[in-house]
Amino acid sequence: MHIPFLTDDPNDTSYPYFWGPIDSLHTFCERKYITHPMAAEFYNCIGSLIYCVAASVGLYHCRGTVWQVQCGWWSLLVVGVGSFLFHVMMRYNAELGDELPMLILVACGILGFDGSHPWAMSMGGQRLLRGWTLSVLVGLIALYLWTRIFGLFISGFTGGVIALIGLGLTSNTQVTLTLTLTLTLTLTLTLTRTRAIALTLTSASRATRRRKAS
Repeated sequence: MHIPFLTDDPNDTSYPYFWGPIDSLHTFCERKYITHPMAAEFYNCIGSLIYCVAASVGLYHCRGTVWQVQCGWWSLLVVGVGSFLFHVMMRYNAELGDELPMLILVACGILGFDGSHPWAMSMGGQRLLRGWTLSVLVGLIALYLWTRIFGLFISGFTGGVIALIGLGLTSNTQVTLTLTLTLTLTLTLTLTRTRAIALTLTSASRATRRRKAS
């Protein structure tokens, strides 16, 4: 199979790429299949392994903790695997394996306030928090799968992070370990994504120099 390593358009989907046509809803700035013929975005997929390492360490140290903490770390692990496959293939199904666990990760952070936030100390408050969080999560995922509008994912994830921070700011001083770990996971997810984008810029710069040299 012929793989064009250098193209004028970094997001061109017309070539017979190794994993098939690029049909993801969102692509990144790294030029496709330029570093390795079997990886659409080589540096981004390597950067995604950071999630797997962090999640493995977290799962090892959180044994015996509440389910929200463990669910958060498992979600991050799935994000890492899904993100790796997504950047390798640039296919829609792999993209879902990256994005949907990110929404679940934020939901786990919000559910971590169950029984620890002043608004969720009573049974009624706990039921409201659980019902609202799960309803929004399921509804957002269903709507995103139906419409395939990438902006829904961005808006949902951003809104979830804002809600998570808001709950933290309005909580009492006895914030559970669940909140701390999950908020750290969310920030780590954002920071490592920024790092991956920086790596793609480095890759693109090197590719440009190689092309000029030839």
